[in-house]
Amino acid sequence: MLVKNRKAYILIIIIAITMATTVQISESTKQMLEKIKQTENLFTFDDVITELAKDKLNVPKSIFGKGKGKISKFKKEDRLKLHEL
Repeated sequence: MLVKNRKAYILIIIIAITMATTVQISESTKQMLEKIKQTENLFTFDDVITELAKDKLNVPKSIFGKGKGKISKFKKEDRLKLHEL
C-alpha cells in the first residue's frame, strides 16, 4: 500500500512540473500547423511553433565555430583588468 501511494505522489509531481499553456487558435491555423508538423517530421505543435519562431528570429541552428578567428587567448593583462573592478 505504501509503494502505491509513493507512485501516486511521484506522478502528481511530474504532472505539476509538465503543465503547459493553452493557446486558442482558429481551425485554419491548426490545419496549417498540422501540415507543417507532418512535412517537417515534427512531433508536437510546440516543436512547430518553436521552429517557426526560430526562423522568424533568425536563430542559428548552431553557434559552433561562430567565434573562430575572433576570440584570442586570455592574456595576463586581461586578468589584471578584471581585478581592477
